[in-house]
This record gives sequence, C-alpha cells and structure tokens, in this order.
Amino acid sequence: MKYRIKEYEALVTRFRKGDQWVSESVETVYQIQMREKGFWGFVWGWNDVGSAFFTEEEARHKVAEYKRAEGPRFGKKDTTFRYIYID
Repeated sequence: MKYRIKEYEALVTRFRKGDQWVSESVETVYQIQMREKGFWGFVWGWNDVGSAFFTEEEARHKVAEYKRAEGPRFGKKDTTFRYIYID
C-alpha cells in the first residue's frame, strides 16, 4: 500500500452539549489517502481512509499504524495479534 496525507481547509462546526453553543471556523484538516501498489493501484487511484485529523502529527502517527498493521508479506506469519473465540 502507498499512503499520502491530503491537507485542505474545511469549515468545522463544534458543538458543546452542556451550554449548547455552536462555533464555526475554517481550519486546516488532514485526510489520509491510500492506494494499492502497482498496476491496479494506478487504475483504481487514491481512496480516503478513516476520519480527518486536525494536526499533521496525528495523521502521520495513524499512517505509521496502518503500515505496521500491514505486517510481513509473502507467507510470513504475522504474530502481532491473536484471535479470541467466544462461544
């Protein structure tokens, strides 16, 4: 997989439940995009992944998590997780 971070300006509305106030402002938002490597990735293009982040550091951290979750390829067993079956 290939990843990139899209940076754009968006109108953000923030609600507060207690006093029920609303604030709107234009903020910089970071969106993670991914695509497959190789020919099919070129054909299908980039897709948005997950939700938007408000800091570049959070977005970069999430990309690192995605890369770590891909794990080893080509028949190597990934032992970073286990399944717990519930009857």
